[in-house]
Amino acid sequence: MMKMKSGTMVIILLLVIFGGILLAEQLGLWVTQNDQISSGGNSGQGREVVLVPDPSEIRGSTTFASLLESFPIDQSVLYAAFMIPETMDPALLRSGDLESLFEETSIEIGNESMKIFIALYMGLDIELEATGFPQAAVDLILKKQPELDDAIRSYLEENTVDARPLENPEIEVEDHEAEAEENSLELIQISGSTLFGDLLEMGLTVEGLEDLFGEAYPGDQVRVKDYIESLGLEYSTVKKSIEALTGEE
Repeated sequence: MMKMKSGTMVIILLLVIFGGILLAEQLGLWVTQNDQISSGGNSGQGREVVLVPDPSEIRGSTTFASLLESFPIDQSVLYAAFMIPETMDPALLRSGDLESLFEETSIEIGNESMKIFIALYMGLDIELEATGFPQAAVDLILKKQPELDDAIRSYLEENTVDARPLENPEIEVEDHEAEAEENSLELIQISGSTLFGDLLEMGLTVEGLEDLFGEAYPGDQVRVKDYIESLGLEYSTVKKSIEALTGEE
């Protein structure tokens, strides 16, 4: 019988172990921590599928009540981030009202600040624009996401302003019930860990996806982002086309 050197056996064992893990991951049986989004959602096939609104879709007329209903963020966190008095009704306060709350700042605090705060607080991708943040908002982001990369930390540092809300801001309080449907945030976020099977759960069809890509359906366990990039396509552009198929873009 042929004897095998101990070093060779170790190499073979490592290949078997890691090869098995890679195979299990492809089959959806192995879930790494990065595959999960901890903000809550529907679970399926051993992984957490989370659908949250795209923060970039937040409008100036979106009420705080709508934000709290759409994103898994406590009112106390949102109010603390922008130093909003607890007495203010979230149903009557709009994201764009931040401009009236913070009129005297070196960098404007407004709707863009709200978009980026929510995205960074939740660990979602968003294009970073020049906009102001109170120190309280930055502190909450860094506490929630302690592993942010240096580029985002530098961005936050550069855009932190010494801000105090006005004592008597001129905010036009309106009844937003009539425009609630128009300004509601739909579940349109597709993340980098979304699988094709998740798209089917969102209401898309195999036929619709095949028409979009001009290719055979790749399978439920294939990551959408990986598949798009394997075709040499721009992920962000195709992502919008997929979201358009749901009628929720």
